[in-house]
Amino acid sequence: MDEQTKRRFTETVQEKRALLYRVAYGITRSEADAEDAVSCAVENTWKHLERLRDPEALPIYLMKSTVNAARGILRKRKYTVPLETVESTLAADKRDAGIADMVANRFVKTPTALADLFLDAYAEEDAAL
Repeated sequence: MDEQTKRRFTETVQEKRALLYRVAYGITRSEADAEDAVSCAVENTWKHLERLRDPEALPIYLMKSTVNAARGILRKRKYTVPLETVESTLAADKRDAGIADMVANRFVKTPTALADLFLDAYAEEDAAL
């Protein structure tokens, strides 16, 4: 790759970086993901710069690469669960475990015939689901 191509690439990235970021942010709605998308797009464009037939199309190629990277980040994000959700689920599980312990303790104090009646009703309800 010649020096002129490298220089043109550097100048184009510096000139279009803010626009690329705004487009990526518009897609991802996250500053960190937008920065990642732009970085990924710049890196991919650099790797494939020699394949670019028309040097004047570099800004368009960078933009398309940024859009694709941002969409890829969204696809990956779709299959992840935020940590806050996991923490709230764990807290709910602890609460549920506490309720289950309380119910179990009540059954111990309940006369056997009545406890059997509750367990039968619960088993029927569970089987209906």
